[in-house]
Amino acid sequence: MEPEVHVVERWLQFSHQCLTATNVKAEGRREIDVLGYNPRSKKGVHVECSCKVGHFINIRKPFTHNGKVYQNELRYFLTEKFAHPDVEKTVYQFFGTTNYSRTLVVWGISDPEENYAASQLGIQLKSIYEVMDEVRQAIRIQRRGHRDDVLRILEFLVKDDEILEKWEAQMQDDVMATMQAQSDALGFEKIGSHSSRNVSRKGSAP
Repeated sequence: MEPEVHVVERWLQFSHQCLTATNVKAEGRREIDVLGYNPRSKKGVHVECSCKVGHFINIRKPFTHNGKVYQNELRYFLTEKFAHPDVEKTVYQFFGTTNYSRTLVVWGISDPEENYAASQLGIQLKSIYEVMDEVRQAIRIQRRGHRDDVLRILEFLVKDDEILEKWEAQMQDDVMATMQAQSDALGFEKIGSHSSRNVSRKGSAP
């Protein structure tokens, strides 16, 4: 299983309370990355991943010089990954309905128009970083250890965030304390108070 598929699976499980199936075999030697189903809402989702580092979705130049659709073009994902008859047949066997959502997880979104273009094709576009952040937020709330490799790594990142937040808060407190000490030494009012004292460099005002 590709790492990004593993992350997406945990995202569906922890952030959306879904039952999941990964690397689902379809006819014609095709494969579905992740299927998720929430038993409470009775909603299903078909997720495909395209997270090659540095590669973005192509909405500007859809065709090669030979007239073929680029493999990072939205219509390629629609026709080959989501709406291909063999794929739709397999998804229907899992959900028992054609009423489900489609999500494409990508490395990054470089242009807001990519979201609009995807929505016009019935696809939700999401970056892998958004997915990981949602999982981290779920881990932060749950506050328990995990033995799963992906969740364990994201736990470490959550811990790093908390350490950084505490360090930044302590640094701010130290700076304020230093400023207050300097203010006291010069005879100014307490920092943050609404009143002020007129101080003359030549001495007290007459």
